[in-house]
Amino acid sequence: MGLFNDFADLIGRITASVGDNMDNKEEDVFKVKKRLTQSGLYDMDAPPEPHGYVTAEMDTAIRGYQKERGLKVDGFLLPNGETERALMREEKRTQSQSPLNDSIFSFKNPFEQKEDSRPLEYDATGRMIRPEQSDRRRYANLPNIWEAKSEEKDLTPRPIMEFPRQKQEESEYDATGRMIREEKTPERKLTFWDAYLHYENGEGVSREISDKTMDSWRTMKSAMEENKKRFETSIVEDKIEGKPSVFKQKILSLKDGEEIVLNKRDVPGGQDYWDRDMSTKEAIKNRDISQALILGHVKLRSTGSIKVKRLGDLVYIDGLVEHGFKDVYDFNKEDKEFDGIRKRAEEGKADPYLNFGSKMEKMKGVIQIKDGKITDHKFNWQNVSKKDLRNPR
Repeated sequence: MGLFNDFADLIGRITASVGDNMDNKEEDVFKVKKRLTQSGLYDMDAPPEPHGYVTAEMDTAIRGYQKERGLKVDGFLLPNGETERALMREEKRTQSQSPLNDSIFSFKNPFEQKEDSRPLEYDATGRMIRPEQSDRRRYANLPNIWEAKSEEKDLTPRPIMEFPRQKQEESEYDATGRMIREEKTPERKLTFWDAYLHYENGEGVSREISDKTMDSWRTMKSAMEENKKRFETSIVEDKIEGKPSVFKQKILSLKDGEEIVLNKRDVPGGQDYWDRDMSTKEAIKNRDISQALILGHVKLRSTGSIKVKRLGDLVYIDGLVEHGFKDVYDFNKEDKEFDGIRKRAEEGKADPYLNFGSKMEKMKGVIQIKDGKITDHKFNWQNVSKKDLRNPR
């Protein structure tokens, strides 16, 4: 999986550890020497030396840089570690102060507003009137054209459409009687750097991936859609993936007013779950780079519990389906590009951990039966939050 290195090179970061007795890839060592030279602690051109090796002078420069910046003095750099991030920030700061940038952004903006040169005004108490207040007072006596136009409008009363009021959630209060407000913060998009840093510093603690992140991955969303289609097919078709569907026969044999639960565990052709394999190559093809690097090859399992009831010629369907996955974040020995990262786990400097996630969806549907045959059907799926399942109204 050289894709990991390609992305690190694209943003100018190192792809492996650099320092004494570290991985020390030639291109990574060159990047670190270049940035240390920009900081003034190292001269990569003065003594002729191979750029792919860490010398004693470079080790001294790394430790000196860490000491001056108040960082941990350990003599090595990790991908996206604090020392590399500090070097990257200084490099961006140096580039932003380049004379070329000054010449580019020194042109006069034709749309720039001019400073207000009007004389200052004061009210009766001696307080200064701000320009925007002065404008309001200056034009306060002008006729209101909007009110004049409103007189020409048709003021005939129209019927009001009333909507049912939603039930408000009960507020919670703390010990002092103050209402507890639930802070709604936007969810930050999960990246493969987050997953790797958790591998380095998470101490093997499992990590849950939210349903919003699952929806943002095209490959994951496509797999969920396929499993939902398989649930629908197992209900209205005679066969599902080459096996007979007993669900349809059960639905056709329902009597008016009868209600049953479709137990899928012992039904051939309609198990209690559907599996969908998602490969790393498929995720890369769909441009789901985060899913490819965080999960790799993973299996999505969709488990459902469905209830049906017949009323006349119509059969109503109500079900709940959970899409979930589990995957250990580690690196296979077949991926030679990750030997350095896997070695850190073997040395006890990193810990593999479990990634897991789930999403709940409600399945609603109606089937029309005439002369013992299904003549029409319609399904609708709705997202269900775990909070709603814990607190049903």
